Amino acid sequence: MFFRQGIDIIENKRIEKLLEKYKDKFKKKILSNNEILDINKIKSQKRKIQKVTSRFAAK
Repeated sequence: MFFRQGIDIIENKRIEKLLEKYKDKFKKKILSNNEILDINKIKSQKRKIQKVTSRFAAK
């Protein structure tokens, strides 16, 4: 059995633009309901974008 490891690099600006354009529609497409609830609890907009970016890269 082979295991492969990779690194996904995504710019926060890219995700920020997608969130501005598509808002909740983008979040619903890539995140689970629990992830959306956790992100909505974050007060800092910068931190929210970082969290969405990290979840997007992980998936």
